[in-house]
Amino acid sequence: MKIIITENKLNEFINKFIGDYVKDYNRYKNGSFLIYEDPNDNDPNDWASHDSVVLEHDSEDGRLLIRYRLVKTISDMFGLTLTDARVRIKDWFENENGLIVKFVESDKIKGKLYFNNDDEDTNN
Repeated sequence: MKIIITENKLNEFINKFIGDYVKDYNRYKNGSFLIYEDPNDNDPNDWASHDSVVLEHDSEDGRLLIRYRLVKTISDMFGLTLTDARVRIKDWFENENGLIVKFVESDKIKGKLYFNNDDEDTNN
């Protein structure tokens, strides 16, 4: 059976899925970092390098770290490339938190994914 779905509706599904995926995660700030962490982690003091941190945004340089397991889940669930999945997660993160992401990194994925933020309104 084939189902035709509009891109707008697909984006809504993806955004809802990501929101549901992280809804029970601890969301907190630590200095310039906004962190989404799995609450089932046994070592909450190791926030900087521990795998329980699924999303980590550094407001100083605009980096968003997205753990591979989230990227892979979105990619597999919606038939997206790993790059497209990272872009969708980045878009959700920006909309959800009102922050700008300049580039994305993921463990197990080589290279950084940069975004052109020239369309920002810098003329106040």
